[in-house]
Amino acid sequence: SRQSDSFRDWLARSVIFADTLVDRIVSAPIEPIGAVAEPYALWAIRTGGFGEPIRHPAVRMVDHLAPFERLKLHILNLGHTVLADVWMKERRPADETVRTVLGDAAVSKTLAAIYEEEVVPGFTLYEMGDEAQDYVAATWERFRNPSSNIGWPTFIRTTTSSSDAAWPTFWSGCGVANRASPRHA
Repeated sequence: SRQSDSFRDWLARSVIFADTLVDRIVSAPIEPIGAVAEPYALWAIRTGGFGEPIRHPAVRMVDHLAPFERLKLHILNLGHTVLADVWMKERRPADETVRTVLGDAAVSKTLAAIYEEEVVPGFTLYEMGDEAQDYVAATWERFRNPSSNIGWPTFIRTTTSSSDAAWPTFWSGCGVANRASPRHA
C-alpha cells in the first residue's frame, strides 16, 4: 500500500538501528523503576552512520561485536551455567547466591579448571588469549562482588518455587526429554 511505502521510506531515511551488546549483571529490581547493578558495565555499540550516543566510560564504539559476544557467552554466561548446574544437581538452597556457592572450594576449583584448561586455550587459538584471561579475572571479581546479591537465573528460581509442572515443558524446549524439577530429580 501507499502508506506502507511512505512509512518504509521515512524509516530508511530517519531511523538508525544500532547493533549493541550490554554486559552488566543486574541482581534486583528497584520499584517502581530501576535496578541494583554491579559496578562493572559495558555497552558495546557497533559503529555505523552515527556518533557516540553518550559519553560514558562503559560505552565503547567498536567495529565488531563478535569478540565481546564470545567473551560474555563463553566466560560469564558459561560460568553462570556451570554454577546453576551444580546448584541443581546438588539441590543447594534456593536462596543461595553465586558468591555463596563460589565459597565452596570444590565448586570454585571446578569452574577455574574449565576456564584454565578449556576456555582460555580455546580463545588463544583465535588470538584472544590475553582478552580471555583478563575477562576471566574480571568475571571472578564480578561473581564474588560483596555488594551485589547475584542469584540464579529467573527461570530456575521461578520454576522451582512456583511450578514443578513447568520443568518438563522448559526442558523439552531445550531439546532435553524427561527432566524433572531439581527438587524431585
